[in-house]
Amino acid sequence: MSLFTVQRVEQLTDAQIDAFVALFVLNMKDDPSALSLSGGDPELIDPMVRAMVQAGRIAGEYYTATDVSGELLGYALWMPPGQQMFSTSEQREAGLNDFMGRISQKGRDYFHNEYLVIFREFAAKCLGSTKIIDTWYLHILMVRADKRKQGIARALVNLVVKQATQNGEVLALTATKADNVPVYKALGFELKGERIMPSPWQEYPVYIFHMDTRPGTSS
Repeated sequence: MSLFTVQRVEQLTDAQIDAFVALFVLNMKDDPSALSLSGGDPELIDPMVRAMVQAGRIAGEYYTATDVSGELLGYALWMPPGQQMFSTSEQREAGLNDFMGRISQKGRDYFHNEYLVIFREFAAKCLGSTKIIDTWYLHILMVRADKRKQGIARALVNLVVKQATQNGEVLALTATKADNVPVYKALGFELKGERIMPSPWQEYPVYIFHMDTRPGTSS
């Protein structure tokens, strides 16, 4: 088992942003959800996730796992309670507007008129009275393929679980791969719902998970 260090990144560098985007693209280049949200164009997965990473730089929290030489093994992007991805003009101007200007009209229509509408309704049904903005929401969790099953994902998640537990807060996330369902269950999350998301390119599953650390509740 390799040794690694997990820590929060207070000041994100441009080099780290590039590394985060590259790891996401490497892991998700053939994923139907990433392709669909990029308008069916694999070349646009990079600017799509770059928009997310840049928005997270403004309003989110980043945690990295690195080896003894400082090489990136994995990372997590969380939006803390009170923050929501792309909810402000500053976040959107950091990359989303550029991405939307490059995606096809078909891709824009899918994102705004189909994906967002269905996802918001589904999330509300799964989370009930808890709104996404009130949770620690895990937007991205990436681990290098050759470093999986070594405790890196657990370490990246547990730092925020510990913080949320101290404050009696709720955590939530979305997954789009069936293989990740047992992973998140093993990390203590409860699967609250699953459905197939339609797409003009290729349908894909969506799973919503929840962990409630408030006293007197259980996930």
